[in-house]
Amino acid sequence: MHQNHTISIHFAKVILKCISSDNDEIETLLLSAGMNAALFKNPRNRITPLQFSQLIKAISKKSKDEFLGLSNKPLPLGSFSLLASNAVHCSNLQEVYKNTELALKVMTKQLSLKLSIEQNKASVHFQVQSTNKEAQVILTELAMLIWHRFPSWLASKEIPLDQVCLPYDKTANSEEYPLMFSTNNISFNAKTAKIIFPLRYLDLPCQRSSLELKNYIEQLPEYWFKRAEFDRENCSVSNECLRLIELSSNTCMVSIAEQMNRSVRTLRRDLSVEKNSFNKLKAQFLRDKAIHLITETNTSIENIANILGYTEASAFSRVFKQWTGSSPRDYRHSFV
Repeated sequence: MHQNHTISIHFAKVILKCISSDNDEIETLLLSAGMNAALFKNPRNRITPLQFSQLIKAISKKSKDEFLGLSNKPLPLGSFSLLASNAVHCSNLQEVYKNTELALKVMTKQLSLKLSIEQNKASVHFQVQSTNKEAQVILTELAMLIWHRFPSWLASKEIPLDQVCLPYDKTANSEEYPLMFSTNNISFNAKTAKIIFPLRYLDLPCQRSSLELKNYIEQLPEYWFKRAEFDRENCSVSNECLRLIELSSNTCMVSIAEQMNRSVRTLRRDLSVEKNSFNKLKAQFLRDKAIHLITETNTSIENIANILGYTEASAFSRVFKQWTGSSPRDYRHSFV
């Protein structure tokens, strides 16, 4: 799992909007997650997986609901652990999805999951019940994320998605979806919410033990919100390029292209096909690493600038403001 990934503030903002209109209650939840309301004034702000997971934990604990108060009826705390405890004893991922489908029918009417097989593709369909449309969207996306990431963990191999289908219009934050699901093939206004992947992945055996599951659950929900890492054969050009930028001391395009066994021209063309560019990926990496250092460490702004390769803190501050709309110091003050 990549460590420097960040998440748009949009998701946290929508969840809080859906569950409460009480500003004092919202402020209490934010403070418990190490944030304050000022962070939400700028829609370009981003938070780390740790910060988002702290907020999710605070909401879940207060509401005593694993659906976070977003569905028509709550899901008791510990429900995912029960599903996971059953799944870890399954022989393969097909059995995981089938057993989860049956268990959810008994457990709740607010979320359904259905596995279907068509030729050489497997599809997992999701349906969420909520009278609030925004809440339904967020809960659907969380369910899709979890039931892609968790089976991947069980098999010790990330499942590459061929397509993600969403039953609503493209949102203002739709550029986040390729980061969430590690595929650029996102379809909107579909009949149902579903993830589609190669059929052969259903045969992957479950390789995790009950002890490993216990450790996994202790890391939740943060583990779900970190960007997935794929084998090179299943990795998009953008993800592989970003991975190498994160790992390399020399992040110039020539060096990264050589490591990917491509010419600079070919790399530029392949990234363009995925509606991406090298400069965009490098800026994304620097932005996310800066946000982690600013909000999760006490490292001075001057040292952060140096770590990221800027010779002057003022130059870094200007670029950071272009990324987020805030100066590094103001951004840091948005966190407790």
